[in-house]
Amino acid sequence: MLDTINSPTFQAAPSVDVVNISSMASLAVLSIGNFSGSKKDKKAGEEVADSNGVSTGLVRLYKDLLGKCEELQDIQKVITSTRKEHDALTSPWIKGVNIVPTVTSADWVSRMSECGKTYWDAVDTFLNVYQDKVIDAQLQLGPLFDATEYVSTEDMRKKFHFSAQLMPLGTAADWRQDVPDAAAREREVELEKFYRDRWNASMKNMWQRVHLAVSNMADRLDYVDTGETETYYTKPTKANPYGVEKTRKVGVKTFKGTLVPNVREMIDLLRVMNLDNDTHMSAVADKLDEALVNDVTSEQLKDDEVLRQEVQAVAADALKTVNDQIAALGMGSDW
Repeated sequence: MLDTINSPTFQAAPSVDVVNISSMASLAVLSIGNFSGSKKDKKAGEEVADSNGVSTGLVRLYKDLLGKCEELQDIQKVITSTRKEHDALTSPWIKGVNIVPTVTSADWVSRMSECGKTYWDAVDTFLNVYQDKVIDAQLQLGPLFDATEYVSTEDMRKKFHFSAQLMPLGTAADWRQDVPDAAAREREVELEKFYRDRWNASMKNMWQRVHLAVSNMADRLDYVDTGETETYYTKPTKANPYGVEKTRKVGVKTFKGTLVPNVREMIDLLRVMNLDNDTHMSAVADKLDEALVNDVTSEQLKDDEVLRQEVQAVAADALKTVNDQIAALGMGSDW
């Protein structure tokens, strides 16, 4: 049987060593520009409003300048996946800027470099068909087509940009140079508070992410497969107005194959973000790691009753620790 966590008594979150943070983490800045492909058509909106007898201010009409452009959609997919990967490797710091531990910064640079290449490949593919898409749009939009809303291929390229940069996370002491002593000390105190507040906010974000993954595992694995089945009907459709009769196991919960990988990702996050050697973070990571030893898979958890119950017990116990830490950070229940 797997051991559960012996949770210590929780107190307020400990003070953070600002110098320690600056030496063990960097700022990760990701900026991506894109052409949305849609534009508000004020004239068409007014016509729709007039024809329906409503105020023009109540109707907003947007048109897709290039219709259903798959190449443009592909760029958006790359942007979405890039931001998702960026968020997985970092933690929020201030708006538009995240923090990344030094030990994983090289991985972040490598992944963002790969994402950047994929992004520009997708942009080049789009630009190669852009003029053809403009011609297609003229036929598709009919009277809504306005040639002045379309730029040259060269100008269209300027609408795209991709930048991923690492920057040092300075300390309050970096602001002392060429500043009078009294003002420097006052500024230093303000910045130390700012760094501590931002670090605590990053930790809150991390615990939220951990909570979502661990609570999902604790919930979805919490069942006993008795072998009993029941009959049910799917939702009615035009083809099957009464639904389709099917059979399912009673009380058995479903979960996706991403259940275990999501928790493993959080284990890695807990370890790399533990810059101040938080014993609570280590305890949760260690126990979850122990529960998922030997490359446990989601399929194994579906098939092995004993293994599933053991992993569920550890996940539930880890969740208590996570909830205690969330409470210690003053997050309450509204996050």
